[in-house]
Amino acid sequence: MGRGHAGMLTHGGELYTWGDGGGARLGHGHGATAGTPQRVHTLWGAAATAVKCSDSASAVISQVPPPCFACKTATLKP
Repeated sequence: MGRGHAGMLTHGGELYTWGDGGGARLGHGHGATAGTPQRVHTLWGAAATAVKCSDSASAVISQVPPPCFACKTATLKP
C-alpha cells in the first residue's frame, strides 16, 4: 500500500488498484482517483504475481515478458 493508493491481486493474477490516481500511479491510463478497486486492463493476458505501491508509483511483476511494469505515467510501461 502506498500513500493514498493501494493495489491487490486476485488468485487468478488480475490486478486491481484504487485511491489517489495522481501521476497515473494506478495504471488506468489517466490520473483520476478511484474510490473502489478497478481492474488494471493494461495487464489483461499477463497474470500478475506481485504488486508494490510506493508513495508516488506502483510496480507489478508478471508471469509473461516483459516481467516488470511500473505505473507512474499515463500507462503501464515495461
